[in-house]
Amino acid sequence: PVQNRYANGNHHLSFNYTDPDDNSLKEYKLTLEQTNSANKYEYWLHPSDDGFGAINIPYLIRQFNFDPGSEILCQVAAWDGFGLFPSTYYNFTLDLSPPVVDKFQGEVNSSNNSIDLECQVRDLESGVRSNKISWTVNGKPGGSHEFAQSESTFSIPDLPWNAKVVVTLEAIDHTENKSIRTLVFYTYPQKATLLAPKQAQSQSKAELKISKAEASLLRVERYKKVAEGSLQLDYNTGYMDPSQLGVAVVGYPQVSLAVQPIN
Repeated sequence: PVQNRYANGNHHLSFNYTDPDDNSLKEYKLTLEQTNSANKYEYWLHPSDDGFGAINIPYLIRQFNFDPGSEILCQVAAWDGFGLFPSTYYNFTLDLSPPVVDKFQGEVNSSNNSIDLECQVRDLESGVRSNKISWTVNGKPGGSHEFAQSESTFSIPDLPWNAKVVVTLEAIDHTENKSIRTLVFYTYPQKATLLAPKQAQSQSKAELKISKAEASLLRVERYKKVAEGSLQLDYNTGYMDPSQLGVAVVGYPQVSLAVQPIN
C-alpha cells in the first residue's frame, strides 16, 4: 500500500473499516482526484471479504490517468446498510521517476590493480532509499557495497591480474523505482617480456616479439624519448584479442606482433 505519502504506479490503496454497531461494510464509494486538474474518478465497490478490518481497493495507481509528480487526494465513503460515512481526505504524491544517476565512473589503479569508483545519485521525489554496487570478477561474484548517504567514492581492492570486472549500480527510491547502470573494467595483466628488438634504436622496420602472457586482452604501447630523457607515448594499439596476434594491426605506424612461448 501507499506509504510515506508517496506512491508509484504499482502501489495500491487500502483502508481500515470498523463500526461501533458491528455492522459490516456493504459497499463503499472511492473518490480519487488530482489537485489542480480535472482528473477525477469515482467508483462504487463491494468489499471482497467479510467487510471488516483492512479493505484492499482492487486498483493499482497506474490504472488511473494521473500526471507524474502530482498530488492525489483520496476519500472513501462507507455504507453499512444504514448510513453513508465519509472518511477524511488522504493525500499522496505520485512518484514515477527512478533515481537520477548524475555520475557513475571509475578507473583501474595501475599501482595496486584496484578499481576507483565515483557514484553520485539523487531522487527528485521520494528520495534515495538504497544506493548499492555489486561486482563480478571473471564471471564470479566478487562482492558488494552499500553507499552511505554522504558517500560518493569507493575502491574495489585486491583484484587479480588480467581480470574482467563487471560493476553494477542499483539505486532505489522510497517508492521502489529503480535505476541500474553497468560498467566493465579490465585489470592490468602481468607485463610480457620484450624479446625483440633488443635495442631501442630507431629502425625502418622491426618485428616486435613478446613472451607469452596469460591474458584475455593485450595492448602494445610505444614510447619515444624526448627532451631531458623523458618518455612520451607515441603509439597505442588499444586492447586486442589474442586471436589478432601474428597479424598486422591497422594503423600508422604498422605494428606486427609475434608471440614466442616461454619454455
